[in-house]
Amino acid sequence: MGNTIEKQVLAVLTTNPEKVTGGVPIFIFQTEEEVQQKIRMFESILGGMGHQIDPEVYVVVRH
Repeated sequence: MGNTIEKQVLAVLTTNPEKVTGGVPIFIFQTEEEVQQKIRMFESILGGMGHQIDPEVYVVVRH
């Protein structure tokens, strides 16, 4: 059995940097519309899937 990580957070996109911290890249945007415009690009580049955690925080996760 290998030691591979099957699920991992690749990036966090937010309009409220006070809500996030941690060891993954955090990208801060001014508006939710900006996040919505960029999330698909991040999914494509990182090979992950975007998920909205709350109105101000999204994560890109590899499943």
